[in-house]
Amino acid sequence: MENSLNDELFCSLKNELREVNAQIDVHSEKLMDLLDQKKELSSN
Repeated sequence: MENSLNDELFCSLKNELREVNAQIDVHSEKLMDLLDQKKELSSN
């Protein structure tokens, strides 16, 4: 019984982590874009 509960918890944690990772990737990409824009502006 306890094992299946742990497995369920582990699975849901893994899913949450996957979602958080995806969000971080999106935000990182946006940040990189902003940094690129800033570099272009300051080099002009």
